[in-house]
Amino acid sequence: MKRLLLLLIFIPFIAIAQSKKPPLIESITSDTVNGKYYQVLFSYDQSNRVIAITNTECKLISGKQKKKMKVDQIIRQQSFEYIGSAQEPFLRKIEAYEYNAGRKKWYLASTAQQYFLYKNGQRIGDSTLILERDDDIEKWDEKVKKRIGFLIQTSQEIYHEMDLMKPGNDPMDDYRNIYMDKFKLTSQSNIRYDSSEHLYANHGGGSSYYSFTKFDSMLNPLKDLNIATILGNEKICLYDGVNDFNHNTDWKIFRGGNYGNVDFNWYFVNRNNPVNYFTTVNDQSSPFKQVFNLSYRYNQFKQPIFAKAQMKYIFKYNDKLYSKQETHITFRYQ
Repeated sequence: MKRLLLLLIFIPFIAIAQSKKPPLIESITSDTVNGKYYQVLFSYDQSNRVIAITNTECKLISGKQKKKMKVDQIIRQQSFEYIGSAQEPFLRKIEAYEYNAGRKKWYLASTAQQYFLYKNGQRIGDSTLILERDDDIEKWDEKVKKRIGFLIQTSQEIYHEMDLMKPGNDPMDDYRNIYMDKFKLTSQSNIRYDSSEHLYANHGGGSSYYSFTKFDSMLNPLKDLNIATILGNEKICLYDGVNDFNHNTDWKIFRGGNYGNVDFNWYFVNRNNPVNYFTTVNDQSSPFKQVFNLSYRYNQFKQPIFAKAQMKYIFKYNDKLYSKQETHITFRYQ
């Protein structure tokens, strides 16, 4: 009888806990290597719309009293603007910072204003104005560059193309300059294949290929964001810095994870979290590939709170191991 009474008492609390909406992601953080770690921060307005995503490089230094202090450097700042109560942003502003080794200082390398183009409530493309600094960090490029992209998104595939060719040029001549991103999806709304290619002049400007073999059955925290559908062709790259992630071997993980680079990525479109995947860059016939194996711990909402990632650089025809490493990633929520 006592057990029955206790059960009746706790049933309302259980129902409330089960009906509570999962919290929004607040940050994704790497572990610390040589006193440095990377972090992605998410900011929201009162309507829980994303208003900013900030990539930072954080250094731990000792003060005079040998206490640890944290110094943050913004690497990339995205801010989103909305019209009225709309859930879809009409504008994204992006600021990117780079490190000048000669001057030993960070500087603002580029700014961009990206206007999202919609039709029948769906994003079909974008128009972006970009202003860049040249090699002299005190001087800005006087010409504003305009980039037009178009987006096709279905339940099986997402395709985004940005054509930077000059008007009137033959696509097959030396002037071609095209960025293409293609995602192929599973029936569970997860990415099974990701290709990003930069076609430049009469040769490739760099390509990256990701093949996903397994996902967990838990929740990807980026999927719940109001910008998830709008940024279905994009991903969050954790190590978004000018310094390579691997400190021990010649295998480097570059920022961006696209166009010849490799990075830890979390996609907006995925329903679940990746467990196993491998990547190749530039030439798909290359005998080398990077293999990623991840394991997670979750909260009561089935969201990841911690991930352990093991990475291997191997010769893919006989699985010969050239290098390996392990890193850890922490997820925090509001």
